[in-house]
Amino acid sequence: MDKKKIIEVNTIITSFYSRKGFITPNDYTLTLFLLCIYKDEVVAKNRSISELVYQLKQAAEYNNPSELFRLLPHFRVLSFFSADDLAQIFSYFSLLEKSYFENQFPALFDFVFKVITESLSFKNGAFIVHPKLMKLVLDVAHVENARHVYNPFASNVEIVSELSGETEYFGQEYNPEIWRVGKLRLWAHHKLNFDYVLESSIENWPSEEKFDLIFSRLPILNRIDVKNSFGDKVDLEHFVIEESLSSIKIGGKIILFVRPAFLSSGRKTEKELFKKLVDENLVEKVLIFPTGVFRHTNIAINVLVLNTEKPSTKIEFIDFDDYLSKSKTRKSYIDWDNFETNNFLFQPWESVLVDAEEIRNRDYNLQGKVYFLEELEGTPLYELVEVAKRQKPENFTDISKILNVRDLGHDPNILPSINYDLLEPISTIENLMYYTVLDEEGVLVSLIGGNLNATYFSGKKAVLCHQRIVLLKIMDEDVISYKYLINELNKDYVQKQIEAQVFGSTVRDIRVNDLMNVKINLVSSDLQKEEIEEQLSSAIKELQDEIQKVDKDFQSMEAEKNAILRHKIAGSVSNLEFFASNIKQILERKVLPKFPQLFSLKLNDNQLLNLGELIDNLIKDSKRITEEVRSQTEDFIPSEYPVSPIEIVPFLENYFKNVSEKNPNILFDINLNDIKSDDFKIFTFANEDLLCFLLDNLISNIKKHGFNWNKEEVRRIEISTSILEEFETFTIFISNTGNPMPENFTFDDFRSKGIKKGKNGGSGMGGYIVDQIIKYFGGDWYIVDETGPEGIGETDLATTFEVSLPYQQEFVNLDDLQIDNEEI
Repeated sequence: MDKKKIIEVNTIITSFYSRKGFITPNDYTLTLFLLCIYKDEVVAKNRSISELVYQLKQAAEYNNPSELFRLLPHFRVLSFFSADDLAQIFSYFSLLEKSYFENQFPALFDFVFKVITESLSFKNGAFIVHPKLMKLVLDVAHVENARHVYNPFASNVEIVSELSGETEYFGQEYNPEIWRVGKLRLWAHHKLNFDYVLESSIENWPSEEKFDLIFSRLPILNRIDVKNSFGDKVDLEHFVIEESLSSIKIGGKIILFVRPAFLSSGRKTEKELFKKLVDENLVEKVLIFPTGVFRHTNIAINVLVLNTEKPSTKIEFIDFDDYLSKSKTRKSYIDWDNFETNNFLFQPWESVLVDAEEIRNRDYNLQGKVYFLEELEGTPLYELVEVAKRQKPENFTDISKILNVRDLGHDPNILPSINYDLLEPISTIENLMYYTVLDEEGVLVSLIGGNLNATYFSGKKAVLCHQRIVLLKIMDEDVISYKYLINELNKDYVQKQIEAQVFGSTVRDIRVNDLMNVKINLVSSDLQKEEIEEQLSSAIKELQDEIQKVDKDFQSMEAEKNAILRHKIAGSVSNLEFFASNIKQILERKVLPKFPQLFSLKLNDNQLLNLGELIDNLIKDSKRITEEVRSQTEDFIPSEYPVSPIEIVPFLENYFKNVSEKNPNILFDINLNDIKSDDFKIFTFANEDLLCFLLDNLISNIKKHGFNWNKEEVRRIEISTSILEEFETFTIFISNTGNPMPENFTFDDFRSKGIKKGKNGGSGMGGYIVDQIIKYFGGDWYIVDETGPEGIGETDLATTFEVSLPYQQEFVNLDDLQIDNEEI
């Protein structure tokens, strides 16, 4: 199957949709509907395209009982297409091999579905389970002879490829846009006997039936609360588990994709459920998957496997983190396309078998990571420190500053401590319910974000402190010093313990009780002093070396010109020339044939230049301005631009909104979901002018070198983002269709000073200045040739710019965070 050809055809159709203006990305699945119609009517029944189009436009006059035509009302967007539009789309299908519509149609359908849903703007792209992930889960869960299958919250019926045609299948999906795709998939896979209905599983659970297998990929990105049989408010996972246990046959299995936060929930109702599952020996396996299993989100998932007839009293926890390779580019997605399930199953699992008693001792925590920790020799924190009690902010007369999570963890090589003068004033607080008074000496640690960021607080001046920061007070300073405690809490071996116990999909959280069980290496007081002094000496030496290096660089700096001013206005100048040229072409093609004297027009008889001469001079002058600016600019020093915290989501939204409005002839495909959340804001320390210049330069390079403006083509720029928590960075991906980088022009060439290639090469300074800006912001970047071996393959993209910058989070919506007042 020629996948590149299929992608090309789909790109043409998508471009056709975008030019219509009324179709949303979620309606791109119309292609799947028309694909099935084309296969059934034109290929299988040998009908003409014109006859098929007439029937679709006059559907009310036909009595067509086919499964496909019954779906016609669910694609209401079809009514906005003219007969010529539909004929045009069907003609694109004829570009594909006829055999694809015969014996290869299930594969064709699934591949087109994959291409459509991998579009960044496709709303449900994040929720789709890759077929190889589905197969892996069912194989590891040892699902055999499941004759009667129930699939609540069935989504796009991803499980269909793993079920035989003889299976008694019943599925429910409540979202009509998703359900219609599932119906098409069943048709494409010849599973018309499967019962798949448009209804809510919550309201229409088949309580009278018993099943061999109950499988559900719950809508895990959205917390949905329902009520159980006792009328208590519970998570959706809780509801499904309880109902499934009453609907499963003896010896049957229940397989659920769940949020990791659910399996370590501290809510009373969930604890009671976990106690039942563990004490009654119903939990067979917990599969732990890393971030990146879904296309458009870095959310992690767990898979819970329940068995009413377990062969063992132990629970197996399987961690796939080290076994699933991630794509080299395009974020940190699992590389499912190159994953071989059959070979993988022969490898030894990273798994542990855990007794029920150990799980009881862990307060019925089923998340799993904690059970992989090696037994550490050390002293638990509860023997060394106590958690300071919280005080409500009743009187503000002596408090003028607030302390947030982002204020923790600075200068980790010396002694992270709070700089009172740099804290925000109390006037910036929007909601006092999240803050308490802090006025004692101790070590501040964060309970959110997955990093403790241990920081010293003197307590000399009271502050209002965010409630997800706790203050640890040493019980006996003769046993351990604050400096040594902070030093140990910021070490990797402590971080590994934290990583094993944090939970949450969007907000990563750690409970106080789990924190107090963290062990540290405790040595004598004399050894503590020696270690701190040694670390301080090392930090001072690093600082001295850095100062010497900066001084040396400064002394050897050449006084040469560069192009900062030129690049600041390059986009505007380039646009001026481009706009003038396009205006001239429009007038020549559309107006001149009907009005031959057009370019000879003058405003009045005294005007020296006519319209044609004015436009030509406008184009010439814009080129002359570019050349003049290029020769007159001075050396660029990024440090002259002060940095400040920039909230990155609104910044990027505004920037790309403006860019897309200025470039209507380019399709901008923008998705910032990975760094968007109702729970937190993402900040980076940068300078807005430099950040705009950086992005302007990359977009300008794409427009100038990536696209062929002299021919008709689909010009698309794809913008996406991701977060790498382990490196505390976020990445902006800017990809384009069109031309890849020249073969003899490397990334090192692009970011080096003065190197340029080709007749359209500029001064050779743009990439160099971008490199200097990114380094100034503490980030890194790279350019990926998507058409080469390091690219993602099976895409119409040519080149990707990847810009990674450090970030900090500010948590804003903490209603769902579990705070146990008795703990603190």
